[in-house]
Amino acid sequence: WGLLLLSFFFFFFFWFFFFFFFKQKTAYEIRLSLVGSENVYKRQQMRAKKIYLISGEVSGDTHGAELIHAIQSELSKVDLEVEFFGYGGPEMRQAGGGDIRDWIEKAAVMGIVEVLKHYRWFKKQFHSMLDELKQLQPDALILIDYPGFNLRMAKAVRKALPATKIIYY
Repeated sequence: WGLLLLSFFFFFFFWFFFFFFFKQKTAYEIRLSLVGSENVYKRQQMRAKKIYLISGEVSGDTHGAELIHAIQSELSKVDLEVEFFGYGGPEMRQAGGGDIRDWIEKAAVMGIVEVLKHYRWFKKQFHSMLDELKQLQPDALILIDYPGFNLRMAKAVRKALPATKIIYY
């Protein structure tokens, strides 16, 4: 019995000594100690995120501008930069910057007759956007409403850039 009690005593003493005198560091604390500070680590590990948005209607332009503001607000909390590209309207252009082109006036057509009248223009815009997406390789593609155009774009992007996250908003 003496040997058993002695074994328990050393076992508990060892664990007590280990946990109270040698605090284990988490992986996050180790990274911070190696890099120096949290902000330096974040800047080294994270590049600016590229987000490509497409909206072809006035209501989508409004939703897109609100979404851009929300994304900027959330990502600024973690000190991460974001760049916006794509096609939308004046509100999205103002919210996201000069890399968002205003095409709402030409793109917002109603009815099959209007779509057929502008078919060549839409086809040209579609291929222009797809080429730009291939060149930019954004982290995410956000398609806002406008299903006739955007669902075809989603299919083409999924085939051409399978790593790009596609979000239909």
